[in-house]
Amino acid sequence: MKLTLIFPAFSKACSDSSAADLCTSDCTGKLFICQANCSTNDCNVQCESEFKECTNDCPCGRSCPHHARANTASIRI
Repeated sequence: MKLTLIFPAFSKACSDSSAADLCTSDCTGKLFICQANCSTNDCNVQCESEFKECTNDCPCGRSCPHHARANTASIRI
């Protein structure tokens, strides 16, 4: 099984980085639980997609109303 870690890097324009960090931590926990229950690559891809959607909905994410966008970098291990 391949595990992927994705680290969102929020814009310096983010007005509430504490809330963004808490939200991202919650998304990360959900990602780990999802991946722990996967046995196929397709499942892992779905977990990654759900993680990205979750972080996009966090304060300062891509869906942030103030458009303080998040960039993501991923590391495959």
